[in-house]
Amino acid sequence: MVAFCLGADAVYSARGFMLALGCIQALQCGNNTCPVGITTHDPELQRGIDIGVKSDRVSNYVHNLEHDLEELLSASGCRSVHELSFDHLYIPSESTLAPYVTNSSTVAV
Repeated sequence: MVAFCLGADAVYSARGFMLALGCIQALQCGNNTCPVGITTHDPELQRGIDIGVKSDRVSNYVHNLEHDLEELLSASGCRSVHELSFDHLYIPSESTLAPYVTNSSTVAV
């Protein structure tokens, strides 16, 4: 939400999708030795991925992500991310962003 309020056209993140697939954060992604088979080309390690189960998990993640975004938009009084602006952010006065705020009602004292 913060990125959209600051003017981003898109926000990309793979962490949630990786966790939905079953990533255990073994930090072996670049070694071709991922123990759960997500980031490897080794057929023996890839056998740990059940596509039927994992596709349902990723689908649920995307559905819930969209639902949560819709709830946050509703709470801000917006119908789409394009309506979000800097004025929708709560910025504490001690924040490094505070000097850039043009609307004084946005800064919390």
